[in-house]
This record gives sequence, structure tokens and C-alpha cells, in this order.
Amino acid sequence: MNILNTMFLPWNAGTENAFLDYAKALKDSGSEVINLVHPKAQIIPKLQQNNLQFIKTKFLGKLGKHDLITILYFKHLIKKHKINIIFAHQGRLISLFKKACPKGVKLVGINHGHNPKHSVGTDLAITLNSHIFNETIKLGQDKNKIILLPNGIEIGEDFITKKDPHNKFTIGSYGRFSYEKGYDIFIEALKILNDKNIDFSVRIGGSGIEESNLKELVKKYNLQDRVEFIGWVSDKKDFFEKIDLFLLPSRREEFPLTPLEAMKYSTPVLATKNYGCLDLIKDEKNGFLTDLENPLKMAERLDFIIKNQQILPQIITNAFTDLKKNYSYETFKERVIKTLQTTN
Repeated sequence: MNILNTMFLPWNAGTENAFLDYAKALKDSGSEVINLVHPKAQIIPKLQQNNLQFIKTKFLGKLGKHDLITILYFKHLIKKHKINIIFAHQGRLISLFKKACPKGVKLVGINHGHNPKHSVGTDLAITLNSHIFNETIKLGQDKNKIILLPNGIEIGEDFITKKDPHNKFTIGSYGRFSYEKGYDIFIEALKILNDKNIDFSVRIGGSGIEESNLKELVKKYNLQDRVEFIGWVSDKKDFFEKIDLFLLPSRREEFPLTPLEAMKYSTPVLATKNYGCLDLIKDEKNGFLTDLENPLKMAERLDFIIKNQQILPQIITNAFTDLKKNYSYETFKERVIKTLQTTN
């Protein structure tokens, strides 16, 4: 079976790493897999490290779903490589391949975003959370042509025993500094904690367009002695060893990988009630949840966790058990291969 796995995003974040996992899983199925990527894709070195075949696209479909040149280019690739199934990881790509696919070639659309309209009408729509699954059906996708398939991560076999809590309770977070990631809400919550004279420290990793605004907000609230911006996190094990709680303050997430990484490294998670985390986290069982865009509620949850640290070991154990059962790369790979068998 010949598969074309496609994504045109240039950066290296959650969607791009999920694309890489699909590339590896599809190859492990025994299929011939070609990965079609943006010419400046930051994921290319990882494709090379994993000996995964890739092509840098010549056209990016910048004219939208009616970009005739890109559609003709896709038709050429499908014919040249005798493609049987296409996995498309972006709405624009899904729409373009709907026009490019000849009869007999199956199209699988993976919804990494919040708007699933492009995947309606594909041979199979893959969604990452229950909300998008239901929304896709409401938009008209055949119930027999849609599945819920969350992403996974490599976790190893052994539970990682965490050191005792730090003398000063340390909250950590990392990601892209953009509006939807909600770091401004996080800082507002920290101000409320600070005003209550609760002792804590914070490590924030990442970068993005909101970075200068976030640093100004920290300065405005006199939190410089509490909050440290540490840049992009490359050593995740080291990052989690230095914190007692991971916080995901996002306004919106389809299926975030950072809570899974926290669970892997035996760090409890507090996340907002975004759609992705509502599937992933059961409050006070394998993590903690707080209301969306509500710094007061977030501060209250942080206060509760800091004052009730005796419950954290069981939360951590439950989270790792759930991670290994439902969100490991091996579980993800098995689901992808099963999906491939039923789609063909």
C-alpha cells in the first residue's frame, strides 16, 4: 500500500509532532509512506532521524481550495507514486485533496484544529476529542466514516519516581506565547495568589508574539521575583524535575500534548476546561481542572493544590496509569494501523 502523509505547517509544535507520529506508525504498518511537507518545515530533521521518506512541496495552495496549480501538482504526485491513501493534516490540504483525488484513492482528514468543516465528505475523518467528533457529525459527516483517535507520546515502561516537593512550591508551564494559549490569564491568577501572600515560584518556557506583553504584565504586577521566563524548553525531563505542578492555561486546545508529557514525568497537571483536556483529565482523579478564562478560579485551584499536596502522589500514579493505557505511542500506533486496515 502506498500512502501520502501531508502537512504544510513550517514550525515545530503539537500538530507537527503528531504528523511525525503518523509518519512512523504508517511506516510500521508495512506500507510505503511518502511525507509531503513545507519546504522550510522544522520537522524535517526529525523525519531524517527516523529514516522517513519526504518530499518538499513545490506549491503551498496559497490561493485556497481552488488553487488549480497545487491541485494539478497533487494529481501528479498521486499518479507518479501510485498512492492508495492520503492522510491530510490541515483543513486547506483536505479541501485541495478532495479535488485532486482520483476515483479509488481514499482521503483521510485529521482534525487538529477547532473547525472540522473541511473533513466533512472525506472517506474517513479523524478527530482528537469528543466535542469535535460530535461537531463533525452535526456538519454532515457519515457516522460510519469518523473515528476518535487522540494523539500519544513515547513514555517508556517504568514509572518515574519524583523527588520530594521543592521548598517553595514551583508551578511550571511551556508552549507558544499566543493569545489562545492563555498565559495572560495565568499571570493574572498569579497576581491573586501573590496578593494572598501565598509562597510560590513559577518557571515559564516558550516563545512567541505575546512574549514582550507577558513580561510587561509580570513587571506590572511586581512578580519578577516569582516568575522566571526560561526560553524554549529542549530538555523536558529537566524542566519537570524542577517543578511541582504543570499548568495549562489555554483558552482553546483540541488535544494538547504537554499534559501527557507532565504525566510521563510524574508531575500533576492543572488545566483549563478546554475540549481536549475535558477528555483527558478527570478532576481530582488524574489531574485538576479549572474554568476557562477565569483567573480568580485558577488562583483558587492553585491555592487548593498548594495547601493539599498530600493528595498529589495518588493523582500522579493515576495519571501515569491512564497515560500508559490510553495515550502511549504504542497505543496510538495500534489504533492507526487498525484504522488503515479498515479504511483500505
